[in-house]
Amino acid sequence: MLAADGPMAQSLREILSRHQSLGTRAFGFDVYPHPEHDPGVLRRAHLFLAPFRQQYDRALVLFDRDGCGSLQPAPELAAAVQGNLDQSGWAGRSAVTVLDPELEVWLWAESPHVASALGWSNWKALRRWLEENGHWRPDALKPGDPKAAVQAALLERRQPMSTAIYRKIARTVSLAKCLDPAFVGLLATLRGWFPA
Repeated sequence: MLAADGPMAQSLREILSRHQSLGTRAFGFDVYPHPEHDPGVLRRAHLFLAPFRQQYDRALVLFDRDGCGSLQPAPELAAAVQGNLDQSGWAGRSAVTVLDPELEVWLWAESPHVASALGWSNWKALRRWLEENGHWRPDALKPGDPKAAVQAALLERRQPMSTAIYRKIARTVSLAKCLDPAFVGLLATLRGWFPA
C-alpha cells in the first residue's frame, strides 16, 4: 500500500487492521509513505511500486487531490495513476483512491472519539464552535476546508498537530459512519479483494 505521507500511512495502517469493521477477512499488508508526498504519488506511484510487483499480490494507492499539484477532478487523477500502474505490471491487482479534497475529510464523523482526539470534551461543543467560527456551515455534511477545521480545533484547545491524532481517530471511529465517496470506494475494493 502506498500513501502520500505519514499521517495518511498511519491512518491507513489503523483502518486496514480493523478487518471486521471493514467487512473483510484478515489480510497482511505493509504501508509505505511516498517521500515526495501527493505530487510524487500522482506522478511516480508506478515507479515507486515497481520493485514490489513480485513481493505483493495487490497494490493500493492513496493521495490527496489538494496538494498533488493538479487541478483535475479526483476521478481523472485516479484514472491517470491507475493507467500507469496497469502499464507497469499491476493491471487487475491495484486500485487508486484520491481523497477529495484531502485526508482530513475522513476525520469529520459525528463521534465523541473525534472530539476527544482533537482535545474537546464532546462532539456537540466542537461542532458548535466550528460553526460559530465559520469552519462548518450548519447545513453542510463536512467542513468546507477539512484540514483548516482540524487545525483550528486543535489551536483552540492548544493541542499540537500529531500523527497520533490520525491514528487514534482511525482506530476508534465507526467506519460505518463514513459516507465519503472515496472511502466507500476503498471499502468496496477491499471487500472485493478480501471477502469475509
